[in-house]
Amino acid sequence: MIEQIKLILKIPENLKVRLQGKPKVFVIGANKTGTTSMNKFLQDLGYRTGPQRRFEMLRHQYYDGDWQEILKIIHNYEAFQDVPFSKSTNLFIS
Repeated sequence: MIEQIKLILKIPENLKVRLQGKPKVFVIGANKTGTTSMNKFLQDLGYRTGPQRRFEMLRHQYYDGDWQEILKIIHNYEAFQDVPFSKSTNLFIS
């Protein structure tokens, strides 16, 4: 099993094919807990990661409960990290 994992990890294109139809992934963590590294890892696996700077610009809308623009962006990507999701609200999670 370990040899199979090593083989898959050495062939990124193989891994990308295996992960088609991926669920959305939200990497939520405080500063300096590895969220950027996880984002890079997900990119290496073939996930399309959301535009972090754009989400940062929408953080006030997020906190105000105005998620329309954020949801439009989420629709086009598979993985997300940090702000505004690291400051998740109960309303957004449900």
